[in-house]
Amino acid sequence: MSVTLSSTAPVARRKHMCVFCGFTIGVGVQYSRWTGVDSGEFYSSAGHIACEGVWRDHNTGYEDEISTDYETFRDEDM
Repeated sequence: MSVTLSSTAPVARRKHMCVFCGFTIGVGVQYSRWTGVDSGEFYSSAGHIACEGVWRDHNTGYEDEISTDYETFRDEDM
């Protein structure tokens, strides 16, 4: 079971990789950041706000794992 501990929308001070599309989140770009615990393991993830929106539109919620095939996500959803 996954539990989200925090969800924020900071502005990137360094580059990050989007967990949805696999592209870089550039410095100065606002992005989604969330942290939590899944099966006793801590996680922290970052994604483009637009990519998270597409993912939310196609999934029921965070109880579904984020196990995206980057190319499929970009080709079909973006």
